[in-house]
Amino acid sequence: MRNVFLRAQRMTAEVSGEKVVCRGVVHRLKEDKTALQAETETFGGAMKPLYVYFGDGKVLCDAENARLTVGGETFRVLYAEEKSGLCGALYVRAVLEKEEKDDGNGA
Repeated sequence: MRNVFLRAQRMTAEVSGEKVVCRGVVHRLKEDKTALQAETETFGGAMKPLYVYFGDGKVLCDAENARLTVGGETFRVLYAEEKSGLCGALYVRAVLEKEEKDDGNGA
């Protein structure tokens, strides 16, 4: 995979207890039906807002229970796949769900 994301934000991927530094961008999917239709159908009509990651985190592909932490926020990886072009692997696209922070009061 090329170093397209060399200057992108650093984040930590955690897969099976191992932490790996990767780079990329995370953004929230727009809440219109055309943008979310395929994603919500794929994930059983998820009620929480979904996010998308674009980056070099190949470690997220085919991983179970993967987490991605960026800027103090942790996301659960619902699905990740490597996108390729004529020159080989270009980037990884992952669909994420933000994990709720535990405030410690059991609520």
